[in-house]
Amino acid sequence: MVNSFNVFRTFVRGCQKILGDTWPLRMVEHKLLKGVTNGLMAPLFIIGAPRTGSTLLYQLLIQNYNFSFFNNLQSFFFGSPALIAKLTRNIDVTKSCQQLVQSKYGYIPGLFAPSESATIFRHWFGDSDPSAHIADPARAIIRKTVVYLSATVPAPFIAKNLNNALRLATISAVLPETIFVWIKRHPLYASQSLIKMRRRLYGSDDIWASIKPPSYAKIIERSPFEQVVWQIKDIDDLISQYFAGKERARLIKIKYESLCQRPDKELDMIAQNYHRLSGLKLQRTESRETILLEARNKRQLPETEWKRLKETVNDIIGVTDSI
Repeated sequence: MVNSFNVFRTFVRGCQKILGDTWPLRMVEHKLLKGVTNGLMAPLFIIGAPRTGSTLLYQLLIQNYNFSFFNNLQSFFFGSPALIAKLTRNIDVTKSCQQLVQSKYGYIPGLFAPSESATIFRHWFGDSDPSAHIADPARAIIRKTVVYLSATVPAPFIAKNLNNALRLATISAVLPETIFVWIKRHPLYASQSLIKMRRRLYGSDDIWASIKPPSYAKIIERSPFEQVVWQIKDIDDLISQYFAGKERARLIKIKYESLCQRPDKELDMIAQNYHRLSGLKLQRTESRETILLEARNKRQLPETEWKRLKETVNDIIGVTDSI
């Protein structure tokens, strides 16, 4: 039940405020990172607008290639992810990654399952402020944490948190080795999914869901259907503008539809481009098998709502005439 999911999420967040960043754990974390050197494998950050298949891509990459990543336990103890990695290093977490477990709005169930880690990235970079300045001591902690996690596996670090699309300049300043994977989905179906997300989570079209772009204050004045379309457009525009004119952009683009049609080929494309940009080869997991996926690009709204949403997407983005 969706309401149960909201209760669970609220309960976990309440516990995090008390236990997630305690002074004793933080002191042990800093001591653990003190001797870490600066040899960083290029991290891979998945970015994009909400409801574009980013969690699916995150799961598939971890399932098919060796990566280090934040799990749900580390996300809970957001102030000491390296310490949690050290304490659990002898626990076999492969079962959390071998099967394509169904996620719920970015959450993958399982204590050691890959996490969006919103608390960690907010702790590191702030509340999605693209102008946020990271002081040198904090910058060193972030870099050393990623180095430590990569060395523990050993494998490059991968992350997926959609708010990181609002932190591109900050992430690139702190972790200039980062390679970004930008996943896009046809805006009509992404918008439909956002409307359905609002209804399932909050029982209303009027309550905002997921990432808020810098233009949120203007968007919120519009109708719900216009809000979700502008939400997707503004986030995609933000990413596009950041990488525009960067001849050596460390960016890989992928479409949700292509990922579902030919997942093995698209994953190999990402691995090849990662090698081209970083000089490092991603190592395949032993459990890699041929993947079969089905894109969820289907009309799920009533005909009148579908027509209205399609017209809204056409007016704002102008890409749905052939649908």
